[in-house]
Amino acid sequence: EKMHKATTRGVYIIKEVTENTCEWTKVLQADLKISLPGRVMDIAARQHLGGANETQEKFRRNRKEVDRERGAALAEVMIGRRGVALMEDQVEVFERCVKMAGDVVGVGEEEDWKMSLLGWKVLNSPCLDVKMWMKYNPPQKGERSVGTGKAVGVVDCSAEEVAAWAMNYCSNERMRKHSEEGQPARLELRELRRENEGTFATVKRTPVFLDDREFVYRMIWSAEIGKVMIAFEPVGEKVDYGVRLRTTKGLTKGLWIFEDIPAVRGGAKQCRATYVMNLDARGFIPTWVVNKTAPKALKIVQEAIDEFRQDDRIDAAEREEFTTFVKEHWKEEVYSVEELLLINKGKANVKAIMDSADLKVVDSGDPTVSLRVAHLEDDKLGTGAFECVIDAEMEELVAFDCLKMSREAKRNYEMKGGIERLVKKVNGHSFYVLSRRDLKVPGFTHREFRNIVIWRKESEDKMIVCYDDTDDLDDEHPRDPNAVTGSARVVWVYERLPALEGVPQTRVQVLARIDVAGSVPHFVMNRLAKNFGKVLINMTKKFDKSLEIDAGHRAAIAEAIELKEESGGAEALAQFEALVEERPGWERPSRKSFGLADSMVKADKSGHAWGTTRLDIRASMEEVAAFL
Repeated sequence: EKMHKATTRGVYIIKEVTENTCEWTKVLQADLKISLPGRVMDIAARQHLGGANETQEKFRRNRKEVDRERGAALAEVMIGRRGVALMEDQVEVFERCVKMAGDVVGVGEEEDWKMSLLGWKVLNSPCLDVKMWMKYNPPQKGERSVGTGKAVGVVDCSAEEVAAWAMNYCSNERMRKHSEEGQPARLELRELRRENEGTFATVKRTPVFLDDREFVYRMIWSAEIGKVMIAFEPVGEKVDYGVRLRTTKGLTKGLWIFEDIPAVRGGAKQCRATYVMNLDARGFIPTWVVNKTAPKALKIVQEAIDEFRQDDRIDAAEREEFTTFVKEHWKEEVYSVEELLLINKGKANVKAIMDSADLKVVDSGDPTVSLRVAHLEDDKLGTGAFECVIDAEMEELVAFDCLKMSREAKRNYEMKGGIERLVKKVNGHSFYVLSRRDLKVPGFTHREFRNIVIWRKESEDKMIVCYDDTDDLDDEHPRDPNAVTGSARVVWVYERLPALEGVPQTRVQVLARIDVAGSVPHFVMNRLAKNFGKVLINMTKKFDKSLEIDAGHRAAIAEAIELKEESGGAEALAQFEALVEERPGWERPSRKSFGLADSMVKADKSGHAWGTTRLDIRASMEEVAAFL
C-alpha cells in the first residue's frame, strides 16, 4: 500500500563511427506517479543517466588510439567528398572567412619581405616549427580593431588527416588536456552536426575579477584533391552547460588551409598547414592585450605538427641513405691537396694531444664518456679530448654528425641558442656550415662560426671528420657586422670494434677547441670546450642498446644453465640453503619497504643479520638466474 507503481521507457541508439568505436545515445522517460519539486526530479534524472559513464569506462581503450581511428574514418569521408558542393549557407561562411583572411589565401611559405609587402608583420614565434605574422585590417562598423594572426607550418601527414584532427575538437586527448588545465567547459552541439560541419562551445578561464570567455562557433570543411579548407565563425546559439557560469561571449573567426606537398625521405606524407584567425575576447579587455596573446592562440599549428611528427622516421631514412653512400662509394671519392692537408693536420693534432705530457683527466659528467684536457704548444686555450664506445655502426655515426639539417639536429640547435644555420654542399665528402648563436649570457653579442667539414674513410674500420675555420664564403654570404666571429676546430675519429651480442660497436674520439672570441676569460672558454662533450653524451644515449646487449648475455647464461653446466661451489650453496629455514625471532618488515615480496629478517646483538625474500616472478628459472 505504501508503494506507487511508476513507469519508465526509453531507447538506446548505437551508431557506428569506426569498426571499433561507436556513438552511444540513451533517451529515457520516467513517470514516478508522484508530485515532486523540479529540482529533485532533475537530480534523480542525472543519477540515472550517470550510468552512461559506467558503460564508457567498461569499454574504454587507449584514448590516442581511439582518436586516431576516428580521425582516419573522417579522413576517408573527406576523400570521398572531394569536389562536393557546399550548401548555400556554408558557402556564405566560406566567403566571409576568405574575405577576412584577405590575400593570404594560397600564398604559402612566403619570405618575410614578401609578407611585409602584403601588410603582414612578423611575430616572435614561441614555436620552433611555426612562423607567425600579424595584420591589422580596417574594422567594420561595430567591430573593434583586433589584429588577424597567421601561422604556417609543415605537418607530417596528408591534408585530410590533419583536417580530421582539427575537426575532432572534442577528441579524448583534447578533452583530457582541457580538464587538466582546469577549463570550465568544452563540448559539441551534436544536434547541429552535419556530415561536413560541427558546432562547438568552449569556456576559457580568465584572470581574477574578469568573466570567463565563452566561444560558440561552427566549423565547416571543404575538400578537393590535395587540399582541404576549414572555415569557422561564431554563432548565436545559447548553450546549456549543466551548471551556471559567469561568462562574456567572445568572437572567433578564421580559416584553415591544408595543402599536400611532396613526400620526404622515408615515404612520410607532408602537407603545409596555414592558419588564419581573428579572435576578440571582448568585454573590458583592451585590444592591445588581445593582440599580444595572438601567438598563444596560433600555437595550435604547433600542436598539429607535434601530433603527427615523424622526425625519427625521416631522419633514419636520411641517415640510411648517407650510410649507404659511404659504404658503397667511399673509394670513389677524390680529395684535393687542400682537403688532404686539413685531414692530415687533424690527425697530427690528435696524436699530439694523446702524446701530450700534461694530459689531465677531467670529469665529463657522464661515466660512459672520458674527458682529458691538454694544450697544443703555446696555446692558452685547452683542447678537450673525449672518448667513448657507442652501440652503432661507424658509418651511421658519421651520418648522424654530418647531417646538420636533419629534423633532430635543427631542433637541438635551436633549443641550445642557435639562431641561423646555413649548410652548403661542396661535394660528396665536404660541406660548409655557417652558424650564428646566442650565448644566452646577458651583455654578450651573438657569435658567428664559419666552418668547412670534410669526412674521409681511411679504411674499412676507420673514419675521420675534420672541422676547420674558413672564409671561403665571405663574399657570397657576408659576415654579420653585429656578431663576433668565433673559432671551432674539431676532429672526430671513428674506429669499428667487434660486435657485442650482435650489436655493432664503434669507438669515438673527439678533439674540440672552441674559442668564442671577445673579452671572455680563458677558463670560461675551457669550460665551453668541456660542454662540447654533451654532444657525445647525447649521441651515446641516442644509440644506446644496453638492453639488447644485456638480453644477449642473459640468453647465453640461461642456455648454459639449461645444459646443466657445473659451476662448482656445492658446499657453499648448501650453507646458504640452510639460511632459508625459518628461525626463532624472525620478523616480517613493513610492506612499504618490500612491496609484494614475502620477506623475513633477523638480527642479533653480535652484529649478525639474516634475511630471506620470496617472490613469484613471471619468467623461467633460467632467465631469473641469468639476470642475477
